[in-house]
Amino acid sequence: MLEVKYCEDTRPDPQLEASRLQHRDLCKSLQGAHVTLHSILLGVGGTTYTSHTLDHLTQLGLDPQRATKLANNCVVIVLLEVVCWLLMAVGIE
Repeated sequence: MLEVKYCEDTRPDPQLEASRLQHRDLCKSLQGAHVTLHSILLGVGGTTYTSHTLDHLTQLGLDPQRATKLANNCVVIVLLEVVCWLLMAVGIE
């Protein structure tokens, strides 16, 4: 699962915890399936978080340079394109 969230630049943890709580029941329901929650956090002032954004994007298949460029641009349309690309890469159209 992929979720894009905006957060305060200096305090990303509350938004990350909110994402975990929001999807906790769904993740438990899908426990037998291979499901990982990837919360992509974008700081409202342009902060890019390595552990909350870049690591997740590379785990989803982007190389580190592209992950950094994508995170730095913080363009929602580009993020949606990445999601579509990933879905097509795994055969979901």
